[in-house]
Amino acid sequence: MKKFDFKNIPLLWQTFLVIILTIAIVLGVSTFITVNSVNNNFDNFIVKQGETLGRGYGREISEIYKEERHKQIVEEFKQTVIESTLLSVGVAVVISSVLAYFFSKKITKPLSKLHDSINSVSNLKSIEHISTTGTKEINDLAISFNAMIDRLINLEEMRDDLVDDVVHELRTPLARIVGDLEGVQDKIYEADEQVISRVLKNSYRLDTLINRLTHFANIRAGKIKMEKEKVSISKMIDEVISAIDPNATTNLHIKNFVDKKLFIEADPQLLTEVFENLINNAIKYTPKGFIYIVYEKEKSQLVFIDSGIGIEKKDKKNIFERFYRIDKSRNVKSGGLGLGLAIVREIVEAHGWEISVASPLSDLIENNTYLAEILINENQKAKMNISQFKGSVFIIDNISTDDKHNKLK
Repeated sequence: MKKFDFKNIPLLWQTFLVIILTIAIVLGVSTFITVNSVNNNFDNFIVKQGETLGRGYGREISEIYKEERHKQIVEEFKQTVIESTLLSVGVAVVISSVLAYFFSKKITKPLSKLHDSINSVSNLKSIEHISTTGTKEINDLAISFNAMIDRLINLEEMRDDLVDDVVHELRTPLARIVGDLEGVQDKIYEADEQVISRVLKNSYRLDTLINRLTHFANIRAGKIKMEKEKVSISKMIDEVISAIDPNATTNLHIKNFVDKKLFIEADPQLLTEVFENLINNAIKYTPKGFIYIVYEKEKSQLVFIDSGIGIEKKDKKNIFERFYRIDKSRNVKSGGLGLGLAIVREIVEAHGWEISVASPLSDLIENNTYLAEILINENQKAKMNISQFKGSVFIIDNISTDDKHNKLK
C-alpha cells in the first residue's frame, strides 16, 4: 500500500485544509476556554445571586441594596465571559499564526530559492538546480525550471562551440584568400586562372556560410513570407533525390514510397529545403544500406527512414537545436554548423506540423506494423538483414486533411 504523503496533495487543497484547520482550532480553543471559564464562575454567580435575593444575611438587606448588588454580580459575570472570550481568541490567534507561519514557510522557502536562481540566470555556470521537496505544484515548477536551466546551459555551450566553429570556418578560407592575394601582390606567382579559381572558391565558401546563418536567423524571426501552393510531395522528393551526386549513394538504396496523388498546400521552396536537409543528412550518416521515404495515411505522417549509424539517446533531445552537431569535429563537410535540422524544425512548425526523431529501427518495427512491413519486404528483396542496422527515423506529423493549416487534396 502506497504511503500517504501530504506533499502529494495539490496546493489548492492544502491551502483549503489549512484554512479549515485554522478556523476549527480558533473555534475549538475559543469555545473550550470560554465554556471552561463560564463553568468555573457560574457557581460563584449563583451563590452571590442567592445572597442578594434573600439567602443568609441577605434577607436583612434593603431592596435598593439588593438591586445594586444584583447589577454588580451580573456585570462581574459579563466581564468574566468577555475576558475568557478575549483570552480564548488570543490563544487561538497565536496557535493559528504559528500554523500559518509554518505553512507559508514551507511554500515560500522553495519559491525563495527559485527567486535566487532566476536572479542568477545571467551567470549560468554558477547556477544551481532547485531541489524538488515542496508541494506538487512547486515541484512541477522546479522541474520545469531545472529543465529550462539545462537547456540554457546546453545552448550556451553550443553558442561557445559556434563561436569557435565560425572563427575556424571563416579563418580557413580567409587565410587562403589572403595568401593567394599576397602571393600575387608580392609577385610570387601570377594572377592566373588557377589562382583566381582558388580565390573564388574560398569566397563562395564564405558566402555560403554567411548566407546560411542569415537564412536561419530570418526563418527564426519569421521574416520569410511563406507562399503556399498545391504541391506533390512525391514529385518534390523525386526531384531532391535526382539532384544527389550518384557517387554519394554508391552503397545506398534510396526509394520514395509516397503516393504520387498526394498533394498538400505548402511553400515549395521551403519544403524542398526540408526534404534536402533530411535526405542529405540521412546520406551523410548512412554509409551503406537504405533510405526510404513513406507517407503513412492513417497517422498522417511523412517518414524518412535510414539504416545509418543511428542517434544516441543523449543526442536525440538536442538534435533539432541550432548549432548542435553529432559530429563534434570542426568540419563543414562532415558536421556542418548544426543548422540544417534546426532550419527543418522551424520550417515544419511554420507550416503547422511537428517533427520528431526515433532510433534505433527496432523500436519502429515493434510499434508500427505498416512501416515494419515495408522495411521487411524491401530488405528481403535487397537481401539485407534489418537487425544489422541501427538506423534512425525522422517523422513529420499532422500532414493530413484534418490539419487546419494544410489540406491534403
